Amino acid sequence: MAIFETQANQGNITVTHETVKVSSKADVDKYQSLLNDAQTKVRDYVNTLNQTSGSVTNKPNFKVYDLVVTDDVVKAAAQPVTIVHYLPVSVSKPQTPVVNYHYFDLRSKPKTSRETKNADNEVIIEATKASSNGQKVVQAMVNQIVGFDGEDQTLPANRFDKMHSLERVIHYDNDMDAEDALSHVDSDLWNYTNDKLAKKITFSATARYLTDINLKQKQNATGTIGGTVDGEWHWDTPNAYFKLTKDNTTYQVYGETIINHEYVVKGNNITIQTNQADPEKNITLILRWLTLMVRLFFLDQSITM
Repeated sequence: MAIFETQANQGNITVTHETVKVSSKADVDKYQSLLNDAQTKVRDYVNTLNQTSGSVTNKPNFKVYDLVVTDDVVKAAAQPVTIVHYLPVSVSKPQTPVVNYHYFDLRSKPKTSRETKNADNEVIIEATKASSNGQKVVQAMVNQIVGFDGEDQTLPANRFDKMHSLERVIHYDNDMDAEDALSHVDSDLWNYTNDKLAKKITFSATARYLTDINLKQKQNATGTIGGTVDGEWHWDTPNAYFKLTKDNTTYQVYGETIINHEYVVKGNNITIQTNQADPEKNITLILRWLTLMVRLFFLDQSITM
């Protein structure tokens, strides 16, 4: 370090050189620390020196270290440097994915209606006096089989919509047993499921039937499908039949039509009652009728005489 040589040349200190070999950073740090300590001591000595430079008789000695790198380190450092070459990995054009999607733009929203029938497919007469606010009320008997017949509005000609799914769901009440065999489902047109836990029957259109519904798609001048479908279309789902297993009970049944998983129309409830007849009331009516017949008979006899 310069301070050692300067003070030695001015005759204030003496310097002893020692050559040492180093082979690691730890070695270098060791001797660097010793030199730093010696440098601090030289500065403290000079700052307290009260004699003229060159006239000092009792000169302190300071040791400095000349560092020499060992031969092994020099040899290792002289070895050629390995340069790593990275070559690009060969790549091929990724396969273009194919995306299938359905664009639903539903514009036809058909309305729905409903009625009840018996096992012979005869309409059960509605109890008009008991019906109100669009709620049909029909009278039936315990263990009678009744059918639910839903009716949807005909799809108009030149409609824009394509049918991707079509379902008729019929919700029925407790103490009603579905008579699956009476529905006579055409498996080419409809899939039939009966969820007894949820109390609902579902008729869903098959892929073949949906093809028939969407068959008459119009084409534009270039021969491309234009988006509209020609001709009216009316679908008719099979009836759902149920046995009423409990007397003096009021049942609720209603149907839903679901199109393309985006449009649903719910029909009003049908109320079915299995009220027992009143024997006393019926006997009274019969007696009144017989009394009237007897009076009319004697009245007719008196007029003849």
